[in-house]
Amino acid sequence: MRMIEYQLPRDSNTIPIQNAYGDLTAKYANNAAGDIEYIGKAEIGSSPASSVWQIKKLEYDASAVLTSIVWADSTRDFVNTWDSRTGYSYG
Repeated sequence: MRMIEYQLPRDSNTIPIQNAYGDLTAKYANNAAGDIEYIGKAEIGSSPASSVWQIKKLEYDASAVLTSIVWADSTRDFVNTWDSRTGYSYG
C-alpha cells in the first residue's frame, strides 16, 4: 500500500482521504494541549451522527509523546458515531 502524507489544514477538522476502503472523509478533534486526540473515518458525506465511523484515539504521556493508539469500543469496524466519540470505551 502506498502511503500518502497529508498536511492537516488549520482552519478545518475534515479532510478527504483515499485508501483500500475507497474515498473516505477523515475528521479529527484536538485535546486541550492542541494535539490530535481523535481521528474518525467514514464515507464522504456521512453524518457525524450516523453509526458508520471508524474512530481511534491517540494517547499521549505528560511530555506530549504519543504512547498508544486505541479504537472506539475496541473495534476497527465502521460502526460508531463521530458525535459520540468521547463516550466510547477505548482499547
